[in-house]
Amino acid sequence: DISTLGMDHLDCNITKDNIYRQVFGLWFFAHVIGWWAKMLILRDLWTCLVYSTVFELTELTLQCLVPEFQECWWDSIFLDWLVANLLIGMNLGMITQRMLNWPSLNWAQDQCSSMWKIKLSKFMTVMTPSSWIKYNWNPDNDPISLILNATIWILMGVGEVNSFFLINIFQLPRDHAFNALRQVFFCLAALPACEEWYEYTRHVRVFTTGFATEEYKEKYLGRKPRIGQTAWLLMITISLETAAILKYSLALGLFSNATTFDARFWGPWATSATLFLSYLSIHCWLFFYRRALRYPGWLDLLKW
Repeated sequence: DISTLGMDHLDCNITKDNIYRQVFGLWFFAHVIGWWAKMLILRDLWTCLVYSTVFELTELTLQCLVPEFQECWWDSIFLDWLVANLLIGMNLGMITQRMLNWPSLNWAQDQCSSMWKIKLSKFMTVMTPSSWIKYNWNPDNDPISLILNATIWILMGVGEVNSFFLINIFQLPRDHAFNALRQVFFCLAALPACEEWYEYTRHVRVFTTGFATEEYKEKYLGRKPRIGQTAWLLMITISLETAAILKYSLALGLFSNATTFDARFWGPWATSATLFLSYLSIHCWLFFYRRALRYPGWLDLLKW
C-alpha cells in the first residue's frame, strides 16, 4: 500500500519528476528535521557523519525486512546522506547550536504570574539541556571513551530503526500522528539524556586516564559520577520497544517471510566488525600497555 509504506519511491530512473518527488516528499523533509535535531543533541559533526553513514548502511542491510528501507542508490547517497543529512540538516543544526549558545539578554524583568507559564517553564527546564556548548567527545583518544561515546548514538540509531519496524508491523500510514509524536518524545528525551551521558563519560575518562581536562575541572569536578535519570529512561524505553518489536515480528513471521539474508547483507558488517575489533585491540594495547602518547598513522587509517 503506497499510502502506508511509501513504495512509490522505487522508480529509480533519474528523471526530473522522480527527483522532484523525492526532494519534496515527506521522507526528505524528515531527514532534514531529523539531522537538524541530532546535530543539536550530539553537537559534533564527525559523530553525526559516522552516525549518518552507519544508518544508511543499516537501511541497506534491513531492506529485506522493512520495505521502506528499499531506496534507489542515488536517493540514498546523494539526496539523503549528502544533501538532506549533511548539507542541510547538520549545517542548520550547527547554526542553531551557535545561536543558542549566545548569551541571552533579559531587557525587561516581567513577572510570570500565570500558572501555565510557570508550568511551561518547568517543563522546558526538564526537557532541555542546561547549556548548548559544543561537545568534545574524546579529546584524549582513549579506547574506553570511544566505546562509551559510540553507545549513545548507537542507542539513538536503534530507536530510529524501531520507528520503521513499527510502521511496518502495525501498517501505519506514513503521515500518522503516532510517528510524529514518537519522534518528538524521543528528541525531547535525547536532549537531556545526551548531556547526562556526556557528563558520565567525562568522569569515566578521568578515572581511566587519570587526567582531568579544563572542561572537567570547570564543569564536572566534585559532581557524583552517575548515569542520569533521563538517560536511563531513554535506554529502558528503547529496550522495551525493541523487545516488543522482536515479539511481534516473530509472531507475524516477518523474519521467515523476508528474502534471503545472504552474504550481500551480513558480509560488509562482518568485515567492518573484524576491522574495528582489530583496531580496538591494537589501540588498547598501545594505550594501556605501552602508554603511547602518539599513534602511528596507519592506525588512524584503520580507524576510519
